[in-house]
Amino acid sequence: MLSGRNFIILNHTQQIAEVFAYDATLPSKKIPIVTRTMAYMCPTSGTTYILIVNEGLYYGMRLDHSLFNPNQIRIHGHLLWDNPFDQEQPIGIEADGIFIPFQTEGTKLLFKTQSPTSQELRNCPRTELIWEPRQVKLA
Repeated sequence: MLSGRNFIILNHTQQIAEVFAYDATLPSKKIPIVTRTMAYMCPTSGTTYILIVNEGLYYGMRLDHSLFNPNQIRIHGHLLWDNPFDQEQPIGIEADGIFIPFQTEGTKLLFKTQSPTSQELRNCPRTELIWEPRQVKLA
């Protein structure tokens, strides 16, 4: 998971990942691995939830959004529907009884989040989107 400016860091893991671009002529970058949090407001109930994500690459102000790999959501046991052509199931994530619907922008699936305020961090319900990357086996 790649984290941008819509997150607040909860914990620095003291680990660094060497990240390579798709273009082999570009140099690699050292990116910190952090536990971080973001706020999501449910459009139907108006409730704000704090989403906690561990083991993510933190790009900070260099990235104005965050990227999730669907398998990183699924490996923790959360349900994720990412087929916009399925007439039976709306696209989104179901985690801890919360359904986070995806919006579409062209070919991208997304949901809007922001950095949580200190009041939101203290008072809003929390959901963990935790995964253990060293334990992931996709086959």
